[in-house]
Amino acid sequence: MASTSLNDVMARLDEIVERARTEQSRLGFFAALYRIVTQEIEAGIRNGIFTHGEIVSRLALNFSDRYFTALERFRNHGDPSRCWRVAFDAASNEHLLIVQHLLLGMSAHINFDLGISTAEIAETQQGLADLKPDLELIYGILEKLLDEVEGRIGAVPPNFALLDELGGRTDEALVAFSIKKARESALATSETLLHLPDFADRIYLSGLDGMVAGFGKSITNPILRLALAPIRIAESADVGAILDALRRPA
Repeated sequence: MASTSLNDVMARLDEIVERARTEQSRLGFFAALYRIVTQEIEAGIRNGIFTHGEIVSRLALNFSDRYFTALERFRNHGDPSRCWRVAFDAASNEHLLIVQHLLLGMSAHINFDLGISTAEIAETQQGLADLKPDLELIYGILEKLLDEVEGRIGAVPPNFALLDELGGRTDEALVAFSIKKARESALATSETLLHLPDFADRIYLSGLDGMVAGFGKSITNPILRLALAPIRIAESADVGAILDALRRPA
């Protein structure tokens, strides 16, 4: 079922988060982050910060429906895209850092979904060019909130505040690098799809899906897990408390 408004999107994300709380599922981490990003975008549209607010709203709806569809397919034992399957399967891995779970969701949604949604909404190269300034504002919102999210999670016992002492700024650098590459990837995908004839889209997207899935697997690499083990020990294992921290108003 397609969402009809950003308030509808936020309500659906709330349902996902509440189900995750009940099931003690890490699937809720990305949904909680997505919820506060959507809230900020909705406020931005309402306050007129975007040049093309109505188009941004349509983009956000199209974009969110790709996530909802992928999650529904996964839960119903169907076939989401490979990159989303990597992200969803990782939710059962209790050894990953919270930021790794968030990165997996962001990778699938931005590296794969965003470029597709943007091309569908922009429709032409000129439409894409007109939308670029608003896309930059959206990335700015995401970067600001990710920095804030670390502080929120750091307040969750037992000792997440040790993260910066143990890992320096490694986690922030990883997120910043991933966002920078993701925005480049999404733009390249949109431009490519707007140039390709329709019959070639499926071939191109299949290859992109495989590449993004491969990046997701690198995030969950067992060697990386060993390197990050001291930081993981400092994190809270209380899924509900983490969800509460992520959901606090921006």
